[in-house]
Amino acid sequence: MWQIDKSTKQCRNCGVFVGVNQDYFSALVVPETNAGTEQPDNSSPRFIRYDFCINCWERRTASGEDTPFSFWQTRIATPPELPKTPKQVLLSFFDNLFVEEPHKENSIVGIKEQIKYLFSLILLRKRLLKLTRAEYKDNKRFLLLERTGDNKTYEVAEINISEKEFIALRNEFSKLFEFRI
Repeated sequence: MWQIDKSTKQCRNCGVFVGVNQDYFSALVVPETNAGTEQPDNSSPRFIRYDFCINCWERRTASGEDTPFSFWQTRIATPPELPKTPKQVLLSFFDNLFVEEPHKENSIVGIKEQIKYLFSLILLRKRLLKLTRAEYKDNKRFLLLERTGDNKTYEVAEINISEKEFIALRNEFSKLFEFRI
């Protein structure tokens, strides 16, 4: 079974990487160990795939170098764009983070504060929120944010998030909302 990386290829001759929306040639070649034998050797591959940039392929075919068993021209396609989550869904999720829930454990409250902070940064980046000012209360910094459109305000505590927690939260957001951070 072939496992083909569809994002880049490297030319066998010159080593140049072929990227998205560029053509290249692939060739199946019978290895030297199998070429002259009647009995197939099960320990070695029957075919080897080589990829070539257009320039190297043209030089190869013009010079009459070894003829491959099979070859084809391919273009690496642009990866499909992830569908965008509607702005209203993102804002609704953010609003729900501010609904007070009584009798929650401190660890859950801490995670919720991390989610509020990180998601507010995402919405700032997407220009769905804007920073009006930052202020300090009890030696803690708070961001005062305003939603664009209806001017609803939010107060979000600035939280230190470890890299491990950040990566976990980022991956969860990417899965939930189908976007990259």
